[in-house]
Amino acid sequence: MIKRIVHMVLMIFASVFFLVGSILFLPNFADHSVTGVWCFATGSFILLITSVTDLIEEIFFKT
Repeated sequence: MIKRIVHMVLMIFASVFFLVGSILFLPNFADHSVTGVWCFATGSFILLITSVTDLIEEIFFKT
């Protein structure tokens, strides 16, 4: 139960990072494009970690 909640919270954080990164790439926020890149990278990393842990659990721990 806790693991499922953590997974959902991480997915929400990843989505928020992608949304903020997208906004920071708009022309009005051009001065913050580097922050936008970091938001995209952080969101991608969170998605990678959650996907890898799901895969490992599916392969090694499901019966």
